[in-house]
Amino acid sequence: MTTPARANLMPAAGAVALLILLLGAAALFTLGLTHSRSAAALDRQTRLDAARTTALETQVNFKTQVQEWKNILLRGRQPEDFSRYLASFEQRETAVQNGLASVKAQFASLGLDAGNNDTLANVHLALGSGYRAALASSQRDDPASAFAVDAAVRGRDRQLGDDIDALAAHVADIAAKELQAAAEASAALYASLRKAVLIIGTLAVLSALWLVFAANRAARS
Repeated sequence: MTTPARANLMPAAGAVALLILLLGAAALFTLGLTHSRSAAALDRQTRLDAARTTALETQVNFKTQVQEWKNILLRGRQPEDFSRYLASFEQRETAVQNGLASVKAQFASLGLDAGNNDTLANVHLALGSGYRAALASSQRDDPASAFAVDAAVRGRDRQLGDDIDALAAHVADIAAKELQAAAEASAALYASLRKAVLIIGTLAVLSALWLVFAANRAARS
């Protein structure tokens, strides 16, 4: 091969080398971007799952609180039983308040609207006050008094229970929708990056084949 022929092939060789470098860079960029997107999506799903778990625990604590109210009325005739069930009622009440506050904080950290969370907390506190007011009129030595006290507050917990159930379902729905959106975005990103890598790779292969052909032709001339 003559010196002029080698000189003529140098730009082509440089172009092939550049394409190969671009191919490697594109592959590394693809891996890095895919990893960062996957890590971010996993972190967000983990936090959403934590919020969903907190909402479900709040749901369970409220149902248990209502059950403890029933226990106070039906099984709390003895002072020690009354104190035990009342303490459990108050523990669950605190757990519900803490749970609602935690869900609100978790939503805020995720950039989501907590909706009527504050209203739920206030309604829950008002329900506790209503229970205590009704309990103040009870006569533990009179079995019929329990039914009268229960009748005074009967049904008050139903709407709040439905609203807390809806809160738990809302968190679960958000988590499911964001997981689906993340999967779709990941698939679209993968398709775009794969197309770019294939185009660069194809150009690099074609350029290398052309360079080999040109070098052989120059060697024979």
